[in-house]
Amino acid sequence: MGSRIHLLMVGITLLLIFLQHDVIAYNVAVFGGSGFIGSRVCQTLVESGAKVLSVSRQGGPPSWAASSDQKWVDRVDWLSADIMTECGDNDTIEDSKIFQALGRIDGAVSCVGAIQPQPEFGGFFGVSFDDDTLRDEISTVNRKIINLSSKAGASRFAFVTVSYETAKALEGAIEGYIDGKRAVEQNAYEVFKDGATAIGPSLVYGGKRFSSLGDFWTNFVKGPGKIYVMGNDALRNISPAPLEDWVEKMIFSPPVKVEAVAKAIVAVLLLGTKMSLDNESTSDSDNESGSGREIILEPRRQNFFDNNGQPITYVNIPYVDGTHKIEEVAKLHCQTQKLSNAIERLDAEMNLVDDGNVVVSDTCALARKDLCTSQRIVKDAPFEGALVGKRPYLYPIPVILTFALVFWSVATEQFVQVGGLPPEV
Repeated sequence: MGSRIHLLMVGITLLLIFLQHDVIAYNVAVFGGSGFIGSRVCQTLVESGAKVLSVSRQGGPPSWAASSDQKWVDRVDWLSADIMTECGDNDTIEDSKIFQALGRIDGAVSCVGAIQPQPEFGGFFGVSFDDDTLRDEISTVNRKIINLSSKAGASRFAFVTVSYETAKALEGAIEGYIDGKRAVEQNAYEVFKDGATAIGPSLVYGGKRFSSLGDFWTNFVKGPGKIYVMGNDALRNISPAPLEDWVEKMIFSPPVKVEAVAKAIVAVLLLGTKMSLDNESTSDSDNESGSGREIILEPRRQNFFDNNGQPITYVNIPYVDGTHKIEEVAKLHCQTQKLSNAIERLDAEMNLVDDGNVVVSDTCALARKDLCTSQRIVKDAPFEGALVGKRPYLYPIPVILTFALVFWSVATEQFVQVGGLPPEV
């Protein structure tokens, strides 16, 4: 009888240990998690073994995930919250319901910060951008996300910015957008130091967002487009002081699939990153043969200037720059077994620090229940929302057509009137 009781107690103890381990699994909050990139980040994290909380204004998963047989959707806590209005400043963050709902997290991802033109017709061509609004919206919401994540316990933070070519092309044209992105990098580095990593894609496509067009343009810029750019560079290099055409480089840089961006984000978050030293290589083979505990990245590229021609220095944050590097990180490091091992290692480190006593409090559970939803606040727009707010990009069409008509009229001498022959005397 005594031996049976002893075996029963051992079984209960093992069960409690197992349940406790499930509770303290590596927790990640994905801000913008129901969006185009964020939803793929949630999927990749779940498949790697992490516990995932999605925080977004829309709430529930997108239609591409909810309408298909995607078991990972049920393993995500989908929270509906507007960080801008529902989360206070740094001193009052802990009073917000979203902070209570997060509970204890170990890592965070931000996929927030899209660029939108002014809805009204403005300027000569009709399309315009409010630099102050872009600067405030991008930097403010991400500053709140950074502070919220830090106070909730996150030690690693990955976020989406833009590629170097895109930043160079837009640094004067849409200054508010680039200033906002730069402020996010600064804030993330100040709070998380080397635990922060930026992922800088150019154009992102995939899913229901122009997949065929994206594949076509990728093949074009890697073939004829590359030859065109090389020819222009050769002609510019004839000049004793050649100038870089960053708009051309941005247009002819290959787009990247959304799945690759999501995999790169998860890889840098779970494996961690470090800057390469002067004598340390970041080549594919060296990364592949490494220990797998950290991804080696090159230092942040600089050489930025403001509208007055004054140099601007970015913080030297670990930075996955452009399509080639994103695809490399996704291919070499986002492997299920590799990421699962990383989570087990992070779980073990967390247990050593917290002595295995991380639990979900009643306050956290109630807050999550209030914010958790499986439905989206607004029905999904076509093309996974790619065209939402993009109507102003059509405004320049009448102006362009007018100029084209004038040019055609002049070229074909439509305004030249040929006089008839003089009358006979």
